Amino acid sequence: MNLTQPFFFLFLYLTHKVITMNLKRPGYKRKAILLLIPIILMSLNAASKSSEVVIVNSDDWRDVYSSIIYANLQNKTFYFLSSKEQSTTLPQIITKTANIHLIESSRIPVIKGYRSILEGYGFNVTEEKSSDWKTLNLKLAERLNTKRYVIVDDTYGYSAVSVCPYSKLTNSYVLYANKGNLNAVYEFLKEREAEITIYGYVDREVTEKLRELKPETIDMEDRFDNNIEIVKRYMKRKKTDQVTLTNGEFIERGLMECKEPILFIGNSIPPKQTEDYIKESGIRIGVLIGNNLINSAQKLKSSTGINIFLRFGQASGSGGTSTQIKTLDIYPLPRYVTNMTVDLVEYNTIENRLEVVYRNTGEGYVYFKPTIDVLLGGEKIHAVGEEQPQLIPGKETLGRTYDVNLTGYDIVGKKLSVTVFLQFGEGSRSLPNTIEKEYQVNLTKVKDESDMVVESVTYDKDSEEIKVKIRNLGPDSFFRLVVSVTSGGADKKIRGETSFIAKDEYRTQSYDLRLSEEEIAENKEVTVSINYGERRNLLVNQKEFRVRLQITGDMEVEAYLLLLSAAVILILLFIILKPRITKKKSDEKRGLKKI
Repeated sequence: MNLTQPFFFLFLYLTHKVITMNLKRPGYKRKAILLLIPIILMSLNAASKSSEVVIVNSDDWRDVYSSIIYANLQNKTFYFLSSKEQSTTLPQIITKTANIHLIESSRIPVIKGYRSILEGYGFNVTEEKSSDWKTLNLKLAERLNTKRYVIVDDTYGYSAVSVCPYSKLTNSYVLYANKGNLNAVYEFLKEREAEITIYGYVDREVTEKLRELKPETIDMEDRFDNNIEIVKRYMKRKKTDQVTLTNGEFIERGLMECKEPILFIGNSIPPKQTEDYIKESGIRIGVLIGNNLINSAQKLKSSTGINIFLRFGQASGSGGTSTQIKTLDIYPLPRYVTNMTVDLVEYNTIENRLEVVYRNTGEGYVYFKPTIDVLLGGEKIHAVGEEQPQLIPGKETLGRTYDVNLTGYDIVGKKLSVTVFLQFGEGSRSLPNTIEKEYQVNLTKVKDESDMVVESVTYDKDSEEIKVKIRNLGPDSFFRLVVSVTSGGADKKIRGETSFIAKDEYRTQSYDLRLSEEEIAENKEVTVSINYGERRNLLVNQKEFRVRLQITGDMEVEAYLLLLSAAVILILLFIILKPRITKKKSDEKRGLKKI
């Protein structure tokens, strides 16, 4: 229902009372008719607004999602075709007086020419064609009365699901941004002086291009941590003790109405951070969408005590008094496949280290935790690995070294191999995927003499950047930085890319970072971790520095303005006092003195 309808009906009722009470008064009939004209017009306008229904006919989830967000921000009812069969049942559950706004893909519709089917049922249909998802996303954004936008990467459907309730609550339209459409998105946002939130993992080019627009960024390098953060922001604006539970891998109509926060629980095991958040947040009720996540939901209930209700079906829409329940209309979303491999395993006989290069073959971040059994002639002689999960960005490699002293073993005469058991996943505390494989170990002799130090760390308030200055004390090398700061009450890690640095060179690396005055005060010192080495894929050395954070920017401007103001005051005083001083000296020369 349109929000103005209750007031309209009240106004209509009171007007009816006034007219009937005064109908017998002279000349009142003509006045009553004049009074009824605007009421009739208001009625027609209210009816047209309240009865418009958005229907999406596209096999591209991005068309569907853009249209849903568009409908949500205008408080309009929406439907989308998730199957060909639904095209015949959907008209039966829509009010016959509804005006249909049909958004249809011209390239990949679910049903070709759906407009004629809807009109055959007697609906008034306005059709809009989508040539491609990029154009539609911006076209719908242009019609909305908002300057708030949430940016997500269209590669990760779960990011779009996660931000939907926050988008609706804050009247923020969701835009997709990647390297392919970045320029168009940038121009659109720049024209509107937009208030922007970048959510989740996006291309580095996106963050760099939008940097001048001063966006807020939510990326904790963990899909579950990101999801919890957006739920927290929802809760600050509108407190509730009920959430919707899902895994972010599909769209369903009730889910996408986004009437309450959406919390991810994982496919089989609820993440530890989600359990902890439910315990501390006061959430008492969770509505689970679909029965494919019921095992994870039951474990969540057991660990947190939350009450869980399962929504597994919907009314059939067959009309009459039928109570038949049919399955939910589920529209699957793309999700990047997390996968890893091991590129290289070597044993460095000079440094007594096992050197392993891991590769993330997927698009997004992956956390991994290996356990490595060292075998000599098939017999296990050592076991090494990681104490904590490590992170690899999409399509990148990461080299790790492990101390393994094989002095006294016949590593030449016998087969030296390792069995790598690799646990990995999208969250640091959720590693559901595993692979196990044996690798032949090559022998190598490399003395890595690289050495580096962090000279300083500076935060520039004007450019909103944190700048780390390092010095290479050794030969030509490669390095990668991780800067840990406190932001929003939580530890935030800023990760740099692997970079080259020449012998004896100084290098300053800059990273985007927005800190409030309170956060600047909290970060009197920051931690910088630097991995480095002579080989790009094997940064075998690591140091950690605790460095005082220096502040530049508008504070310097303030100091400059203060000095300038003082100088101006002195000049003005000099101009004012100069005539008096000159006159006094002149009088003294003439032998005059004031008494």
